[in-house]
Amino acid sequence: DMPFGGSFSRSLNLLSLNRLVPPEELETLPQRAGGNTLELPADVLRNRSGVAYIRFLVGANGRPENVEILRSDIPEINDAVLAAARRWQFEPGTRKGFPLRTLVTIPVALSAARN
Repeated sequence: DMPFGGSFSRSLNLLSLNRLVPPEELETLPQRAGGNTLELPADVLRNRSGVAYIRFLVGANGRPENVEILRSDIPEINDAVLAAARRWQFEPGTRKGFPLRTLVTIPVALSAARN
């Protein structure tokens, strides 16, 4: 018989949801539907294209947190890039079936939104 009953293991699992887990410790990595393209209004890009390297936490709820740009081919549109990336939704990374917070860095193709 366990001295803590089942509540101890449930508490550990709840605590692990807030722990930052490196990608190599996950069984499944965070996934975003739609790939790594940020669609921006055409007037923001003004016939330009490029790549931005973005780092952020994917929360256990799948929402991006603490989004930052590490490098961008078009730095004058960084504010628009950050706003668009904050609207993304992910399937969070998991371990043993539990969603976990993960720090990710990804290259993002910058393209004009399709009408």
